[in-house]
Amino acid sequence: MEDTGEATDTIRERADKFESIFENSTMGIFQSTLDGRFLVVNPAFAKIFGYSSPEEVISSVQNIGKQLYTNHDDRIHCINKLLESGSCAVEIPAYRKDGSKIWVYNNVRLVRDEEGNVLYFEGMIIDITRRKQVEEELRQYRRNLEEMVEKRTDKLLKANKRLRREILERRRAEKALRLSEEWFAKVFHATPNPMAVTSLKDGTIIDVNNAFVTLHEYQREEIIGKKMYDLYVWVNHEERDSILKLIKEKGALYNQEVTFRKKSGEL
Repeated sequence: MEDTGEATDTIRERADKFESIFENSTMGIFQSTLDGRFLVVNPAFAKIFGYSSPEEVISSVQNIGKQLYTNHDDRIHCINKLLESGSCAVEIPAYRKDGSKIWVYNNVRLVRDEEGNVLYFEGMIIDITRRKQVEEELRQYRRNLEEMVEKRTDKLLKANKRLRREILERRRAEKALRLSEEWFAKVFHATPNPMAVTSLKDGTIIDVNNAFVTLHEYQREEIIGKKMYDLYVWVNHEERDSILKLIKEKGALYNQEVTFRKKSGEL
């Protein structure tokens, strides 16, 4: 008789512990029937779905698939899996009492009697709405980031294309300028008429052609970089000033006769 009493006490203690876990758990705990009614739910379950008490859940929810599932096919899929394997764990959207939507993690197992007949489903529910919101925020952040990167990449590609075009145009311009300079140099040095390129500001000689060197009896080294005044090429400096004034006013001067002095002093 003592053993029987101890066993009874042990069973009672276990039952008390289970009841305490059931009542105080932050996870929703439930038992439900195959046709969609609740047999038992704990306070956390009622709170997750917006009901005032477990009793209200049991009395109010007569069709779990329609009242709690946003997609009735989710429950059918889970039931089929339970009948096949005995368990089902899914993350699904669900309705609260006020019609608002939440996300829950639903972990269920199938309970059968000794003959294999379905007795009920029992499981737990965890509210994962906040986690899903964070995941969606992260997905949106990634989408925005990818869009920003795509736009930035597009801008860089366009800028690179524009830069390549500008470089190509610059090279063409430089080539054309070089060819023009080469052509000018050939014509400049080949012409039989004496020619000199000088600074308009102070008369510094930049270049002279062969005809100029021959006429004035100078070597090129004696002329380049020197000022016309220093070489005494101009017989009358006032005449040069007058010609420069006309060039500045008109942009060019043609058929103007002037007198120059050679190195030897000959005019």
